[in-house]
Amino acid sequence: MKINLGGGQYWEEKGWKNIDHGLGDDITKGLPFEDRTVSLIFFSHCLEHIKWEYVPFVLRECYRVLGTHGVMRIVVPDFDLFSILLRHDNKKYLIDNIPNHYDTPERRYLPLIDDVMEQMGEYKNSGEKVNFLSGFHKSFYTENILFILLRAAGFTRHLIWKSSFCGSFKDEMRKPAIRNPDNNDPVAGFDNIYVSPISLYMECQK
Repeated sequence: MKINLGGGQYWEEKGWKNIDHGLGDDITKGLPFEDRTVSLIFFSHCLEHIKWEYVPFVLRECYRVLGTHGVMRIVVPDFDLFSILLRHDNKKYLIDNIPNHYDTPERRYLPLIDDVMEQMGEYKNSGEKVNFLSGFHKSFYTENILFILLRAAGFTRHLIWKSSFCGSFKDEMRKPAIRNPDNNDPVAGFDNIYVSPISLYMECQK
């Protein structure tokens, strides 16, 4: 069994099962698999949409269902990167590397701190910062934070490592994402080049 957690409603890969909120799944209540029955988990830009209070449980569930030598790949917004960008006031990096996100003057001239706070779950709208109640980011991660959470979930320290775009330990997860050009929803593949410049890639093996 191989599973994609948060793959979107239309994602399909042969031999994989897609688990997504849009399909009626709720991983904060547990994963519907027996112990040690999963060989690969792909978990991209989903963990940050889960409230902190549920994150340790979700990661423990991932550890529980992974079989011996099973691998999990996690991709999240990289807050080590955002901290560096803020220290150097480098909004240009975001504009140059994710131009589709900055296709309006309003987005291009939004202060960098507001871009970063948006990644933390706050969105600036008409001069006010409004917390999203659902559907936006509810947790945030650095390499060290994710390492601690994975250790707490049961993974051993020497089997947790930082990865890179399409650089998975497993060949099967090196295939880049294919997206629907009409709505940008993922339909196949794995790492998404559109968000790669702001992503942290981590992997762990049971």
